[in-house]
Amino acid sequence: MTELHVNGVLRRDFLKVATLAAGAVGLPAWAGEKMAEKAASSAKPPVIWLHFQECTGCSESLLRTSAPDVAELILGLISLDYHETLMVPSGYQAEKSLEQSMERNAGKYVLVVEGAIPTKEDGIYCRVGGKTALEQLKTVSRKAAAVVSIGSCASWGGIPSADPNPTGAVGVDKIITDRPVVNLPGCPATTSSRCRAPGPSASARPASGARSRSSASACRSTTRSTSSARPRPAPTRPSTRTTAS
Repeated sequence: MTELHVNGVLRRDFLKVATLAAGAVGLPAWAGEKMAEKAASSAKPPVIWLHFQECTGCSESLLRTSAPDVAELILGLISLDYHETLMVPSGYQAEKSLEQSMERNAGKYVLVVEGAIPTKEDGIYCRVGGKTALEQLKTVSRKAAAVVSIGSCASWGGIPSADPNPTGAVGVDKIITDRPVVNLPGCPATTSSRCRAPGPSASARPASGARSRSSASACRSTTRSTSSARPRPAPTRPSTRTTAS
């Protein structure tokens, strides 16, 4: 209840709302108390989701999840404290939510990054809330418990980094070098585009000199090499004989 007290919500008022909500769906009064206790004691992992050079395709993919669905994910499994597309506040209120989450959950929140980071000319090609993507990434990642790059753009630069790469777009792990960065490439990154293959996991960084290859491409390559190794039946010639009637 500490957070409720900070925001000026009394325990009595919160219990009253929970009891009314339980009664509205036909549950007994004691169920409201249980709901209030559960809400007060549940410590869902806080998540801060940043958007940079991208098309929001990975967020669109998130909205279409089914196991769990996005409602269960956001309301029951995590605390999505900042996401430009999904959050209610905007402008100064949105940036205040980001700052409050960073301060309240320092060293505990998971940072998810969607999109590449432009580096040329001090990163002026992408600004959010008056700050460049380069500056914001460094600031927010400093107090994060973990950093996750979602999609190909955040993992290795993606389409924004295509030649001649006028903005100097790079992946997160080119900026954050003092800690591990979990890369989940794909355009968009979805569970259906992943397959189990020998060698490094999908979260490993691309090898030196190699650009990147999505897991879906790896799946297709594996399928082709497997099918080509199978023995093929010898071709048969069509018969030229005629049968007398």
